[in-house]
Amino acid sequence: MNSDTHKPKTRVVYLRGRSKRIPPGGVVSLAMLPGAMVYKIASGFVKSARIDRGGAPSECSTVISIGNIEVGGNGKTPLAIHMVNKLIAGGKRPVYISRGFKSEAERLPVVTVVVPERFGGPLTVPPGVRVLGDDAGRPVTPKIGDEGAVVMMRCPAPLLFCRDRARAIQIAREMFDPTHVILDDAFQTWAVARDIDIVLLDARAPVGNGRLLPAGTLREGPEALRRAHIIGFNFVTTPDGSDSGHDLNELSRWVSRYAGWSVPVFGIRRSVTLIDTGSRRAGGTIDGSAAAMSSIGRPERFEKMLRSLGVNLPLAIRLPDHHRFDQSDIQQVESLLQRKRIRQLIVTEKDWVKLREIGPPAVSLWVTRLELDIVGEDPVALCEKPQAVPAAFL
Repeated sequence: MNSDTHKPKTRVVYLRGRSKRIPPGGVVSLAMLPGAMVYKIASGFVKSARIDRGGAPSECSTVISIGNIEVGGNGKTPLAIHMVNKLIAGGKRPVYISRGFKSEAERLPVVTVVVPERFGGPLTVPPGVRVLGDDAGRPVTPKIGDEGAVVMMRCPAPLLFCRDRARAIQIAREMFDPTHVILDDAFQTWAVARDIDIVLLDARAPVGNGRLLPAGTLREGPEALRRAHIIGFNFVTTPDGSDSGHDLNELSRWVSRYAGWSVPVFGIRRSVTLIDTGSRRAGGTIDGSAAAMSSIGRPERFEKMLRSLGVNLPLAIRLPDHHRFDQSDIQQVESLLQRKRIRQLIVTEKDWVKLREIGPPAVSLWVTRLELDIVGEDPVALCEKPQAVPAAFL
C-alpha cells in the first residue's frame, strides 16, 4: 500500500481568485493555441522595434542579466541576491537593477535608488533620480515592490528601480561606478545591451508544456536559448539533500540540442531556514499543525517544500503573485485560521516584507528564508571567464 495515502491532505483556499496557470497539455491549452500564435507575432514586432536600441555593451562594467523564458517564479531574485553578495565578498562593487514590478518605481518617470549605509558620505545625484536610504520609512514595498524590499533587506549594495532599465544602468554608472550590474528579469528587455545572459530553467520541465502564452507558460520558444551564455537549472531537492536524480551532464546535452553550442550550465538546490518572528530565532522547528500562505508565482512548490520539512500542513492559503495585502486580507486569514483551529502560519520572505508593514495576522508567525546552494561551477566564476558569443537575436 502506498504510504502517501496516510499523509494528511492540504486543503487549498484562494482568497483573491484562482491561479490562471495553464496545465501541460489538455483541452484548455489546445483551445488557446490561436492566442499563442497572436502572442508570438506581437512579441516579434516588439522585439524588432526595440532590439536596435540596445547597442553594444559598455566597457565600464559587466552587465549580467538573470532571466528566463517561462512566466512565474524560477528563482531569478534569489540568484541575483546570491551573486550580488558573492561579488561584494570578493571585493567587487555590484549594483542591482529591477523594474520594481507593481510598485511606484515602475510607474514613475524617474529612477528610484536605494543607497545602503556603507555608502556613507555625499553622492552626486543626477536629474531624474529619487533617492531612498536604508531607513526609507514604512511602507517601502509600495515604492520598490516586494522583491525589491527583500533584496534591500539582504544585500548591502546600491539598488536601482525603473521601467527604463537602460536609463537605470546609466544612472548606476554615474553614481556608483560599479564593476558589475545585475539585471533582474531582463532576458526579454531588448533595449538593454548585456555582456552575459543567465537563463534559469526548471530541471523537471525546462520548457513547461512547450507552448507560448496563453496556451502555455513560455514567453519565448526554446530556440531563445541560443541567446543564453549560461543556463541554471532549479533542482528538486529531497529531504535528505539529494537532487532527485538530476544530472548536469545530461541537462547540458539537452541544452546543446536547442542552443546549438555547448552552453555552460549549473544547478541550484534550495534550502530553507524557518524564522520565528516572535523570538526572531532562526532554525527552529514547528510543533503541531500550521497553515501556509503565499502570493507567489508557484505556491505549490512552497507548500511541497514545507511538507518535505515534515510540517503538518492541513491548510494552504493562496493569493495572486505580488498581491498587496490590506486589513481585509488579514481579517479573512485570522477568521479562517480560527475556524480551522490553526494557530501557526508560515509565509514566504517576499510576503513577510509586506505583512510587517500593515500588521501581520495575530497568530504565531514563521517566515521561510530561502538560501541557494550551487551545484557545479558557481555562476559568479563563470561570469568572470570569457564567454562564447551566442547566436544573434532571432
